Amino acid sequence: MKRAFTAVVLLAVGSLLLSAQQKPPAPDELKGLQEIVNATTVETRVAAVDNFVKAFPKSEYRGFALTMAADAYEAGGNITKAIIDAYNTKSGVPAPATPAANLPSTVPTAPKPAGTKPPSQ
Repeated sequence: MKRAFTAVVLLAVGSLLLSAQQKPPAPDELKGLQEIVNATTVETRVAAVDNFVKAFPKSEYRGFALTMAADAYEAGGNITKAIIDAYNTKSGVPAPATPAANLPSTVPTAPKPAGTKPPSQ
């Protein structure tokens, strides 16, 4: 299973390099890409992708890195996160920042009904 996954990753990287005729990655970029490919768990792969995207936000290999994160989430069983990451990768739009924990929301939980007033006593 691991060999098959490695073969698929290598084929994906090879086809990506051949089809788009991208310039070779800088040494730091290459190191980051190797960390992504060599990660053994979902958490380490996602962390490596996060580090890569933060370090190289304009990289030509950003899409490849985000696709690897989506594949890791899918393999880990979090299909929703995989779909969201795949959409963000294809659209080029980064995911919105998550709100800080334990802060009250400024958005009301339910809208007020229009035109109703409490009975006067």
